[in-house]
Amino acid sequence: MFVIGESSAAGVPYDVGHAFSAFLQTRLQAELPSQSVLEVNYTGSRGTHLFVPFTSLTPIHPVYWPLGRNTLTGAVPNPFYGVITDARSQLSRPTVQLFRLLRNMPHFDGADVATSEPPRGDSNYHALQLKWEKRYSNGLTMLAHYTWSKMIDNISHSSGNVNWLGGGTNLQNPFDLRGERSLSSHDAAHATAITGAYELPFGKSRKWGSNWNRWVDWLAGGWEVSAVARTRSGMPLHVTQSGGSIWNGTQRPDLVGDPSTSGSVQSRLAQWFNQAAFAKPATDVPGTAPRNLKYRGPAINTFNAALLKSFATVEGQRLEFRLEADNAFNHPIFSDPGTSYGSTGFGSITGTKVGPRNMQIG
Repeated sequence: MFVIGESSAAGVPYDVGHAFSAFLQTRLQAELPSQSVLEVNYTGSRGTHLFVPFTSLTPIHPVYWPLGRNTLTGAVPNPFYGVITDARSQLSRPTVQLFRLLRNMPHFDGADVATSEPPRGDSNYHALQLKWEKRYSNGLTMLAHYTWSKMIDNISHSSGNVNWLGGGTNLQNPFDLRGERSLSSHDAAHATAITGAYELPFGKSRKWGSNWNRWVDWLAGGWEVSAVARTRSGMPLHVTQSGGSIWNGTQRPDLVGDPSTSGSVQSRLAQWFNQAAFAKPATDVPGTAPRNLKYRGPAINTFNAALLKSFATVEGQRLEFRLEADNAFNHPIFSDPGTSYGSTGFGSITGTKVGPRNMQIG
């Protein structure tokens, strides 16, 4: 329950309804030579009435924005003076800033609700998925997955980091979600994963070495190697700018050109995208850049490998030796570039997502 004039309160709408999601999946499978199987899948999903968290009692409707910052923050007679007497409330004073009276429920100064009401989030996902599996034969097993997908939504978050007008948000205008529709922050266009395990053909009960004595077999026989290789497209970049938007909302810059650049990742660390493709919009005017660009950060490419052997010990017990290498080829996986327009790091990459090669013995 809110108290009239409450300067700090929060609540949840009583009739937020339920989010809705629908899924569709089709699958085709075919047996191939060499004891392998190919599977082709289509997966689609549609989400509606998704939650769009933001502070929905405090935003100022865009119809008032043309009044300008000076007018909206200027003092006007307070109609609640003498009615609201809590000294902690801005509404207990003879005058009050105009914007406080233009909120949906001005007598609850600063009160929040947990979600927008009604939920208006929307998402679409389509994916082609390929799976190839080589069943065990001659000591080898393999499994490969490839996904080609696209996800579009107008909100990619589901928690309190999207407060509006007085907090951080990735929404430029919560009153017009059409302007927020773009590639999802979760859109990974291409993803591949290949795993394999191979029993080296040396040792007793294998192709070579069946006549080895116990000590030679103990040292050189029974080894197995395994590996996991993964690649994934970079994620769409979300460009914002600090300041400039009325009541501390997240304003986006104007997109005035093509942000794409070419060359290797290493050659573009200082300029991953074309910074000149962006421009600062007028104060309190929404920028034209989409919520998420079609241009992406660096892709992920990892390769992990392991060498292992199981040794027989006393009383039928076994001891396993493992040598594991994460990021075995020591490839740098670079972080996304800075995406805050006007900052010194805008468009440049200064870090990595994955550390250098890491080897473990166990």
